[in-house]
Amino acid sequence: MKVDHLTRVQVDLTVGHQSDEMDLVSEPVAWSFVAGAGADGLTPFEMACFRKSPGDEFCVEIPARQPHKVFEHLRPPVFRDLFDDRPIFVKTVVTRVASASSREVVQAMAEATHHGEGGCGGGCDCGCG
Repeated sequence: MKVDHLTRVQVDLTVGHQSDEMDLVSEPVAWSFVAGAGADGLTPFEMACFRKSPGDEFCVEIPARQPHKVFEHLRPPVFRDLFDDRPIFVKTVVTRVASASSREVVQAMAEATHHGEGGCGGGCDCGCG
């Protein structure tokens, strides 16, 4: 199965200052999300994941102190490590892709609304406010 709209995607993330050196988060951190649950369509991160299969990997550059530009409403567990004064890179390995249940889709849509434009009022440090 490949990443598509409303699929449950599980990935391993590492983070570094260079695309070939994961010096900020060197041990993979597992994270899962429902792709395409945001009201504005796919985030740039979700677009990078789109049509990937388990085992595929890619690296995304995050502008200095601006992870919200790449992740938008999504909140990866390494988010606090993405606030840096210089661009950083998130290496992503897709580990699992499955159909999302109706409940998972509704929860993901609710989270996307909460962290959407102004959804949290800016109090969560996610950059959405």
